[in-house]
Amino acid sequence: MVSTQVAWVGAGATFAAALDDDGVLHVWGRGDVLGRREHVEAPMPVWPLVKRRVVAAAVGAGHVLCRSVPRDAADTASAETNHGVRRTWSLFKVP
Repeated sequence: MVSTQVAWVGAGATFAAALDDDGVLHVWGRGDVLGRREHVEAPMPVWPLVKRRVVAAAVGAGHVLCRSVPRDAADTASAETNHGVRRTWSLFKVP
């Protein structure tokens, strides 16, 4: 998230998540919670979602729920209102 603006931040029990203004979801925190051996000390993208634009997210104690649209949608507003655009909810449960 070096050259982008943070649009949203949420925190779980031992991790945090942020959504940038380009629709990329980033996470950091305790490594075992994020499926890594080491702690993640700086925000890193959630790679399975980088091909989509995340338009909304919510964090619980051990999960992140996000709503995404295809990245090639013209803009977030039209993606939200266009009935022809497929919208997806993704749930990431941390162990």
